[in-house]
Amino acid sequence: MLTEKRLTIAFAESASAGRLASEFSLSKDSGIFLIGGLVCYDAKLKESILKVSDKLIEEFTPESAEVTYAITTGL
Repeated sequence: MLTEKRLTIAFAESASAGRLASEFSLSKDSGIFLIGGLVCYDAKLKESILKVSDKLIEEFTPESAEVTYAITTGL
């Protein structure tokens, strides 16, 4: 489906620890659509690499829905 629509995909994962990228890589066409993935489990990586505010992480938790949303909108 991704290749038919000429779409690509990349992942920024935390609790799934790379599982999503791993599952997508099993497709025979993964080299065409899979750009790659990052696993940022630790809060410091979420701050430095994914640019999530330390205040947001302190207010909620590194695994919270609010932090997850910030990761997805910041990419």
